[in-house]
Amino acid sequence: MMKKILLSNLLIFIALIIFLELSLKFFYFKEWSEGENCREKDANEIYFVLRPNCQLIYKSREKKEPVKYFINEHGRRDYAQYAQANEIMIASFGDSFTFGAMSDIQENYNYLAIKYLNNELVSLHNYGVAAQDAEQIISKIENVDHNEYKYILYGLTANDLYPLLDHDKKNFEKLSIKNLVYKSSILKFTINLILKNDDQYILAYLRRGKVKDYLKEDLSNEWKMAYSKFELMINNLPAEIKQKLIVVIIPQQIQTILSKKDNEKSHLYFEKNIKKICLRLKIDCLAPDWPKFKEHKRVHFTIDSHLNSLGNQLVAKNLSNFLDAKLKR
Repeated sequence: MMKKILLSNLLIFIALIIFLELSLKFFYFKEWSEGENCREKDANEIYFVLRPNCQLIYKSREKKEPVKYFINEHGRRDYAQYAQANEIMIASFGDSFTFGAMSDIQENYNYLAIKYLNNELVSLHNYGVAAQDAEQIISKIENVDHNEYKYILYGLTANDLYPLLDHDKKNFEKLSIKNLVYKSSILKFTINLILKNDDQYILAYLRRGKVKDYLKEDLSNEWKMAYSKFELMINNLPAEIKQKLIVVIIPQQIQTILSKKDNEKSHLYFEKNIKKICLRLKIDCLAPDWPKFKEHKRVHFTIDSHLNSLGNQLVAKNLSNFLDAKLKR
């Protein structure tokens, strides 16, 4: 009799779990995509490019409306209003933050910066592609015709340097927050609630093996080597490109959360090391406007971790002020 009761309770429990999983998946975490995978390797299999005239629409649970990714005939995700040939042309390179993941193109920090600049002579081409590392991005900067551009922006995040570390890629992927919650809607729901708490987010992030060590003042040997590799790749760029280059440091979610903690400086160590490299190589470098970031609770999507609308605005205003000052010199 007892076995029948236990079995009955177990079946009820399993049924409830299945019901909850399906309910969350199809109602609370209703996500879908429509269109093509627009990302592919270039002809030399070195870096990624976007297929011309490609489009993808993606609906995420973390954003109310679907995001439309339209790639133009030039293989770029441009905002036509601010991308026309003009007297002062700017090229922007980077990963998914530059591409504008989770953001409509008019929300992207590149085009908001041009809008805030309010200078009809300035326009911008966006060469950002998702899931590119520093080596691929720098190779792309070198291979794109730079002659028409006055400035070349590199939207740099700390994760661009992860592949330069000597670490186990499989272990890194296991510790990725997005991979952790990807398969189960119940787990995704639970983790989402937990990570909305800043202290819990910090604890989760600090379990990410060697990749988190850019937050330390005393660098590990792996990170010392990664910075050295990055500096060498930048230094090997042609002189005419380095003269135009501006490294725009884009903060990751963990850095903006840590910046709000009293007596906390770990969010600054990545930019300090990058600024040292820029100083040695005599190239421009733009750090985040931390006082502005500290005024807001979250400027990234909790699970996806890309900049939300507010985050893009903060990066854009800082970049716009920087460009305005350079243009007035």
